[in-house]
Order: sequence, then C-alpha cells, then structure tokens
Amino acid sequence: MAQRQRTSRRELADRIALGQVIVGGPDTVLEQVRRIRDELGAGVLDLVVGAQLGERTLHSIELFGAKVLPRMQEL
Repeated sequence: MAQRQRTSRRELADRIALGQVIVGGPDTVLEQVRRIRDELGAGVLDLVVGAQLGERTLHSIELFGAKVLPRMQEL
C-alpha cells in the first residue's frame, strides 16, 4: 500500500508537470493554464471536474468561477 501511495503521488506530479492535471489555488491554476497555453499553444481549455469529491467539488467549481475565470482575460 505504501509503495502505491508513493507511486501515485509521483504520477500526479508528473501529470501536473505535463499539463494533464490542473490543481491548486487560483493563482496556481492560472499559472498552470498560462504555461499550457505558452508551451502547447492551447487556445481551448477542456475541463473535467473530479465529481467524486462531493461538497469539495462544488466548492472548487465555485472558486474556479469566482477567482479564476474572471482573471483568464489576463492571459
């Protein structure tokens, strides 16, 4: 079990580094989106939200809408 957790964390870090997963607070998310745009030339952001998190998912969606989306024009 411990090995799986270590591997899982590393895989998540790799996926974040590759731009496959966006995670963090509003400033971190904006920086990740900026990097994806700059490095990949992506003009469309297709998001899939981790719905299995219940109330945390709802909070994340609200936070994204209130703190990230309005600042996307900065990019």
